[in-house]
Amino acid sequence: YTQKGDEINIKSGMQTLMACDQENMQIEQDFTKALEGNYKIFTSENKTQFLNSDKKVIMEFTIPTDDSIWKFVDGKKWKLFMLDNMGQDFGDIHIQFNLKEHKVTGNSGCNSFFGNFNAKEDKINLDNLATTAMGCLDDEVNQREQKILSYLTHKDLRFDVAEQVINFYVGDKLVMIYGLQQ
Repeated sequence: YTQKGDEINIKSGMQTLMACDQENMQIEQDFTKALEGNYKIFTSENKTQFLNSDKKVIMEFTIPTDDSIWKFVDGKKWKLFMLDNMGQDFGDIHIQFNLKEHKVTGNSGCNSFFGNFNAKEDKINLDNLATTAMGCLDDEVNQREQKILSYLTHKDLRFDVAEQVINFYVGDKLVMIYGLQQ
């Protein structure tokens, strides 16, 4: 593409060759076709519109705001399904956020936890985190629980929400993925 001021010219690009069902292939072809052309770009708040020469909106993209992300996350139960690049069924290990009260609750394997959270942009801080005091007889469960709690309370914890997952990072390393429990 080339861009000059608020005008953009998008030319045909390369694509991967994945086999999809006919409906999704049609959507992809329509989207690719719509991308090609000359557009005037109009941006307001968290919305970007691509207008054709007749000033008709051809495409519109909305960037989620912190409010819309947290409204999606709030009150739902998120189940752990990846820890340190190891995906598996982790049983009832989960996390849940209460946006109104800035509270977090969950289960870390053997014990339940609860505390407060604050989030700004991609940084999240879980503080005053406390746990129940159940005795875990399995060393592996104990170690996993300690790892989860250490990640959740890490001073450099970051997050993002993509599709129906919450990704947690320590620095630039993806350490945990929680998926929306249906």
